[in-house]
Amino acid sequence: MEIVGYKHIGNLQTKTVLIAMLATMWGMIMIGCVDTESEEVRTVIQKYESSWLSANVALNPTLKYDLATKQWADYMGIPTSHQGVSGLLTTSATVNDVTVIEYSSARLKAWACTTNTFDEITLQGTIVRSGTLSRCGTYVFWKMDANWKLAGYYNDADRRYWNHAPEWLKTVIGDLPNN
Repeated sequence: MEIVGYKHIGNLQTKTVLIAMLATMWGMIMIGCVDTESEEVRTVIQKYESSWLSANVALNPTLKYDLATKQWADYMGIPTSHQGVSGLLTTSATVNDVTVIEYSSARLKAWACTTNTFDEITLQGTIVRSGTLSRCGTYVFWKMDANWKLAGYYNDADRRYWNHAPEWLKTVIGDLPNN
């Protein structure tokens, strides 16, 4: 049995699905709460973060267009070598926190914190070091060809430079959340 309800966080309304399950062995009813929008957004961000700087995309750069809009993908490009180091390759990503700001069938906007595990490699493929990178920021994804694609991201650490961001990025993201 599914019960669909809504919860309000500030002026944001998100759909919540309550699932009731009869545990006949003990004669109890257990109720679980799953915020379907938050979980979908978490999955979308995790997929993007774990794939964008992956070895697969580094070896097949056109795959970036499966993950992001053409405008964002071209703006970000693919990392190039710097002083003999090919760059960072993400080996995994975790979404630690997510707040859904907007959600529709065509657009989602969220603030999230992620931790990416990476290997820094040389042009020859030698791992120079491994580490983690944590960051928080605002993500905007658009649904295109039945896939969520990143249309824009802005790192919270760069908030003081928001006025210098490209106008198209400001249009895509809109107002930054107050986190």
